[in-house]
Amino acid sequence: MPYRDATYLRGAEFFHTLRTAVGDEQFFQILQIYFHEYRGKISTAEDFWAIVEDGSGIDLEEVRSEFFKYNLSGK
Repeated sequence: MPYRDATYLRGAEFFHTLRTAVGDEQFFQILQIYFHEYRGKISTAEDFWAIVEDGSGIDLEEVRSEFFKYNLSGK
């Protein structure tokens, strides 16, 4: 069950933490922008984080490092 835990349980926890960090309105706006930008396309982690950071206007490095083994800033 490690795959299930990492993908579904931890994924839900990530989105909850992200929503809490940016606020409800910005969170749903970010998801709408992401959906419209990448509908029917393959996106990368960099694509996702670029939209999140542009949409939130805040540093989310702490959230990123809590849930992922890498970060995009090279730190």
